[in-house]
Amino acid sequence: MRRNDVHFMKRILTTLSQKWPEYLLEILVITSGILGAFLLNSWNENRIERKQAESYHTRIIDDLDLFIEGAFVIKKDADETLRLITRSLDMLENKSIQDGQEVIFKKTMSEYYRYNFILPELPTFEEIKSNGDLDLIYDLKLRNSISSFQSNISKVNAIFSFVGSENQANVFYIDQYVRSRVDTLTYARSFDFDFDGMVNDPAFINHFSRVAVHWRANANLSTYIIELAYELKEQVNEEIEKSF
Repeated sequence: MRRNDVHFMKRILTTLSQKWPEYLLEILVITSGILGAFLLNSWNENRIERKQAESYHTRIIDDLDLFIEGAFVIKKDADETLRLITRSLDMLENKSIQDGQEVIFKKTMSEYYRYNFILPELPTFEEIKSNGDLDLIYDLKLRNSISSFQSNISKVNAIFSFVGSENQANVFYIDQYVRSRVDTLTYARSFDFDFDGMVNDPAFINHFSRVAVHWRANANLSTYIIELAYELKEQVNEEIEKSF
């Protein structure tokens, strides 16, 4: 090693021996700054994540409120139509329409075939799955409950579709005794029906009683899914109170 190199190394060592506390402090400051920035960034990411998680939970509650509202409309229609069909079946069994009952029978003929219902799914949960954010539903039991509820919606919709098809199969037979009319000026609808023909055709009453069974299934399934929705809503609210 040349003398200049030796001299240079001695100067470095001398400087380090004299200023090492200063250099150490600088290292600590730089390290602390990096660590602090990392912790701050991590804290901010966690804050954003929790805010997103809370938003998801709140929106699921909103979805359930809309779902329950829509399901109640379906149940109300099913209950009302079932009452009409039941009263009309009584008229058929008694082979007579009393004063004031013709309006009920005509309304039944205009409503019994309107079996076309679809329950909405929970769009927020579908968004959560699409975004890969299922872990933001922190409670695994709740996550499974929501997934199970979505599955039940699909099953009920499949039953609605099947029963609706069965209902339409009866319409073909029933319609031979019913004639619809539309006023060309007002577009108002009216119905004429051959009550005597209906009464004297046992097959007609059999077909019509099946329609009542289909509407009863609708009413029962709507009640069932509404109860599940209320139970799930309670679970989500409990999670919100616990975690946010």
